[in-house]
Parts: sequence; C-alpha cells; structure tokens
Amino acid sequence: MNIIVFIFGLLILIAGILLLIAPNYFKNFFKKFLEKDWIFFAVTFRIILGVCFIVASEQTRYPGFFYWFGILILLVAIILPIIDQERLSKFIKMWLDFPNYVTFILTIIGFLLDLFIMYSTNYENKI
Repeated sequence: MNIIVFIFGLLILIAGILLLIAPNYFKNFFKKFLEKDWIFFAVTFRIILGVCFIVASEQTRYPGFFYWFGILILLVAIILPIIDQERLSKFIKMWLDFPNYVTFILTIIGFLLDLFIMYSTNYENKI
C-alpha cells in the first residue's frame, strides 16, 4: 500500500511540473474536463486514495499525519456528492481563473506537500 501512496506522490509531482511549464494548457484541460459528469470519478478517486493513506499510514515516517490526511480525503469524498455539481464547477472554475503567478505559488506549496509525502512513504527504504 505504501507504494501506491508513493506513486500518487510521483504523479502529483509530474502534474506539478506540467503546471509550471504550461499553466494555460493545464487549465484548459481541466476546463474541458468540467464539461463532463466528473463527480463519480472524483468521489471514487478520493475513496481509493483515502483508504490507501489510512492503510499505509503505519508504514510511514509520520503515521498520524497520513491517517488523518486519509480521513480528511474520505470526508471530502462523502461531502462531494452532497454539494450541487454546478456549485462545485463554479468553485473549480474560480481556481482555474487565478492568474498564473497565483497558480505558481499554489504549485510550489503543492510541491512541498508532495515531497513530504514521497519522503515519508520511503521510510527505511520499504519501497
């Protein structure tokens, strides 16, 4: 399970690099994605990810963080279907319309969290 969390971190790192290199392309991709019914994918992905974080938590450097982060991800997965999809789409569009410098700052923050996840899952080279 630890490897799944590490791979998730690696995928987020790659997405972050793409976001830094071509932010407008990345934003346009997600705007097209919002035109479809995406809620099922978002909920399913978060349930799988949340369970992976919880199960892998004891194999990481910071089990408490990973356990509660997994719980938070599961709570978001539970709340997402309750919220109106139109309201969620407006919220995501607001994030996508941020200027590129704000996107850059948020991407750097995401990189730091991602590096923490990747570092923490590689506890005693168990991967």
